[in-house]
Amino acid sequence: MRAPRRRTTVAGALAAGMLAMGGFAVTTAVASAAVTGCRVDYRITNQWTGGFGADVAITNLGDPVTGWALTWTFAAGQSVTQAWNATVAQSGTAVTATNVSYNGAIATNGSVSFGFNGAWTSSNPVPAAFAVNGTPCTGTPNATPCPAPVTPTPGTPTPAPTTSAPQSRVTVWLAGDSTVANPASSGACPVGWGNQFASYFNSNVTVVNSAIGGRSIQTWLYDPNVTSTMNSAGECVVSPQTYSTRWQAMLNASTGMKAGDYLFIQFGINDGSTTCPRHVGSAKYRELLGVMASAAKARGAYPVFLTPAAAITCSGSTATGNRAS
Repeated sequence: MRAPRRRTTVAGALAAGMLAMGGFAVTTAVASAAVTGCRVDYRITNQWTGGFGADVAITNLGDPVTGWALTWTFAAGQSVTQAWNATVAQSGTAVTATNVSYNGAIATNGSVSFGFNGAWTSSNPVPAAFAVNGTPCTGTPNATPCPAPVTPTPGTPTPAPTTSAPQSRVTVWLAGDSTVANPASSGACPVGWGNQFASYFNSNVTVVNSAIGGRSIQTWLYDPNVTSTMNSAGECVVSPQTYSTRWQAMLNASTGMKAGDYLFIQFGINDGSTTCPRHVGSAKYRELLGVMASAAKARGAYPVFLTPAAAITCSGSTATGNRAS
């Protein structure tokens, strides 16, 4: 069966084995038997401090089923806080997701998906294994065929199909202000564009949104150490000059930016403030953009500078532009 983000390779259909014998090949027919098998695609669609969203798709590689229960184990103590298109129960690290009334049937090669929001603390790895109705989801159909007669058939052996190398996984890191950030709580306004970014990628891409509302590039980098004091050069004093935890996480040699990743950087709507701690002068702004780009490039990642998006003020269902419009 099928639903960041574990993905197993799609196996070919069961085939007859052929053994070359002179000008003939011996073909072994496979008798029909109940076939089970499934593939699960687990994709982390979005991630923020302490929380994440995930999409899970199940593909049925066996005979049709009329109901399903998907099980997996979280390796780092994550928990499911909300789910849709499935009923999810958790006991310790063990999770079971079962179908709801309208999506229990899955035809052969058919699929069904559901989503959930979760919480995490130290890390958020993808589960290592899944099972549907007790069958491990290896991405390959499983069956125990009955023996069948062997019939000589003219022909030559069929070459084994080749498989392409799997795509490498990429992380897109987002640094910015409220126009990029996730909502402070579910459904709250404002919501930045970064909250929807992950849905435009496939399962090989993970988006880590570390944008925070109200931040200039300097307060984002140095929270909470940017003071309200302006020095003689007209810049806000940073003391101590220690990076914020969010930037330190991106710089982490084990879990942060790596070769092939992308760092999207968007600031500007708060940096023009005339008072500290948010004020950043033009020269300082360019300097800090360079600091972030150089750090990304040193790790083999690609920095991308984005033009600031317009900020909005929400009043019920009405959005009104204010700064940088």
